[in-house]
Amino acid sequence: MNAAVEIKQGHYLINCQKNLELAYSDEVIDLIRGCFDEILASEELLGIVLDLNNKSEWNRSFFRVIAPLIKELNTNKKTFHAIQVPPASLKLMKEVGLEGTIPCLKTFKDVLKTKIAKTTNRTSKVDVNFINPFIEGAVHTLKIQCSMEVAAGQLFMKGQGPEIDVGIAGVLSLVSPDFNGSIAISFPEKTFLAIMGNMLGETYEAIDKDLEDGAGELLNIIFGHAKAILNNKGYNIQKAIPTIVRGKELAVKHMSNNKTIVLPFESAEGPFHIEIGVDY
Repeated sequence: MNAAVEIKQGHYLINCQKNLELAYSDEVIDLIRGCFDEILASEELLGIVLDLNNKSEWNRSFFRVIAPLIKELNTNKKTFHAIQVPPASLKLMKEVGLEGTIPCLKTFKDVLKTKIAKTTNRTSKVDVNFINPFIEGAVHTLKIQCSMEVAAGQLFMKGQGPEIDVGIAGVLSLVSPDFNGSIAISFPEKTFLAIMGNMLGETYEAIDKDLEDGAGELLNIIFGHAKAILNNKGYNIQKAIPTIVRGKELAVKHMSNNKTIVLPFESAEGPFHIEIGVDY
């Protein structure tokens, strides 16, 4: 046996001793399957942690077998994490389009912190670990795509802050085994026209059908940035397609019973904001 297995603080911890290829890959998969039913049947067991020890690497066939097992775990509110993952394995995940399929953390302590964070999320408190990746994504995206410097303001709950001017918005569903909701990026018409002008190198006087896609594109890029970070922390957010809405005095509605968080931003081209509404 080239892998050690132990139950540690509610998780099956599988400690790998060599690369996950050929026969050894099958051995580790057998170990995962061996504890799978017990995890699903137990309220005390939380999930599986695969420790690669910064030296064991997985191959493409390992992903093909393990992906449906991870999906079933997530469906049953259980988790699968990998820790101490070598850079080559992280690179392979990107190459095969499976980045985020297996949340990769540094240490077992980080796995435990993730569970604590998810429990905290179920309260009415704002989870900065969830919000910050969207702020970072907005700042980064506008800088790269539109050559704009933007600054995040003080977040507030929708209905408890300043009035919001919205001319166009991109709205996207947030779907995960642990929560659902939506995210929207909203612009006053003047701000949006200036941003699109920066992005496309043209001058625009009004929003037309062609420009509408720009709101969805910006939201997709921001969402992609945040999703990659959050899924590495175990949130398991799924892909989604944005919907564009526009009109005077537009009010964005969210698929959430909780209060919506508003993240305001300022730029030389004018203000805009991101809204996040989530139910756990």
